Amino acid sequence: MSAAALLASAALMGLAGTPHCAGMCAAGCAAVAKLCKPQQAERALTGVLIGRLIGYGLAGAAVAS
Repeated sequence: MSAAALLASAALMGLAGTPHCAGMCAAGCAAVAKLCKPQQAERALTGVLIGRLIGYGLAGAAVAS
């Protein structure tokens, strides 16, 4: 498989997954932002997204092992 085909398929998979990711993160991010003071919302949202990234990474590593 060529590198260009691999890159194109990865880009298309990422584009196709965008609605899923937006739907999964939107409710949680909105809830966190609503509960926080406006000046703390950005930091709280960053924490939520980093936590999700770590959680999904660990779950993927566990499944792959």
